[in-house]
Amino acid sequence: MGGLFGGGGFAPGWDTARGGGVDFLAGYATTGRSAVADVTAVDQLFGAWGAGGWNLRHQFPVKGVWLALYGRGAVTDQLGFYAGGTWLVPTNNGRTDATYTYMPFFPVAAQTTRNWSILHQWYTLEGGATYSLYGAFAVIGGFRFDSLTTNITDPEDDVVLLGQKTDEADFRFTAYIPYVGVALSYAPSVRLGVIGFPWFAGNGKYDETFFVFAPSRAEARWNFRTSQFLEIYADYSRDLYGGSLGIFGKWTWLHSEGTATAGAVPAALGVLPVDFRVSIDRQIWIFGGRFAVNFTSPI
Repeated sequence: MGGLFGGGGFAPGWDTARGGGVDFLAGYATTGRSAVADVTAVDQLFGAWGAGGWNLRHQFPVKGVWLALYGRGAVTDQLGFYAGGTWLVPTNNGRTDATYTYMPFFPVAAQTTRNWSILHQWYTLEGGATYSLYGAFAVIGGFRFDSLTTNITDPEDDVVLLGQKTDEADFRFTAYIPYVGVALSYAPSVRLGVIGFPWFAGNGKYDETFFVFAPSRAEARWNFRTSQFLEIYADYSRDLYGGSLGIFGKWTWLHSEGTATAGAVPAALGVLPVDFRVSIDRQIWIFGGRFAVNFTSPI
């Protein structure tokens, strides 16, 4: 909230001044603070009085060993391209907190928290091009596919709404992110870059099975209505036997909001028309090492 929830790697491949090559990256990814997913349901009739609605806030970290592979090439001395992908090997498939706020009939909230077991799957694919304007200064344009899936099971405790140990939930976040940006190189060793875009397309899915007087399954689907993306990247490397070896760090921020449609709403949560409002916020830090193999001629 995945991926959710983070973005893939800001492609080191924009350094096409070295011609063609392959970049391998490995590092540790962490949200720093938990990624946050908010799902709010408000009855259209009584919502103005704060009644008949409920809110679910999932807060969970996305952490693990982050791996990336990129290929790059140079068309001319100024124009280059890159493509690659990333994969997260989670190290925190442990527990997450979810806070429920429920207002069944009156504007008096009943709130409770549950602790769940989580399992993440997060990967990205992307490609783009660079154009050098003034030697060390380049502009960047590209596209990224970002997918985060989280399976949430084994709640630790029951809730006011008669939740059971058999309850489970699935969250899926899919983003299609165009981006533009700039990169600056200091000599051959230090590179800085920033990319972003004020809107990107995407969709989400949240399903939860729980017990509310009877076994129930709530389903919500939504498309992004508003969204923002920003990423900052820094890299230091030294030449080594026809390639380079270095360290890198990057910060990625994703935010999206939308209005969900309910595939199924348990009767115990209200039979009135319901609006589902969804907000996803994810910040991820990644620090690690980079090894590059350079080709002697453009590809």
